Amino acid sequence: MFTAQLIIGGLFQERVKIALKLIQPFFSQPINLDKPPVDILIIKSDNSIGINQIRGLKRFLSRRPYQEKIKVGLILEAEKLTLPAQN
Repeated sequence: MFTAQLIIGGLFQERVKIALKLIQPFFSQPINLDKPPVDILIIKSDNSIGINQIRGLKRFLSRRPYQEKIKVGLILEAEKLTLPAQN
């Protein structure tokens, strides 16, 4: 079973590369973040990431995978989470 992972340090592109390397073994096709598979939800925002986006992530992860072995939620810039979203 896969658990939550926090990737810190380095450049943004390096962190994304590490995240993709961690989840790629669970997916049958190469992962393209511009058009991710249906079992990956990517949360990103220009300003902040609110609680409604995190609630949507929880709903997404609570359902069974559609095509792959697991479902994955990526929060690309967790530092943009609002305080209610962090809780």
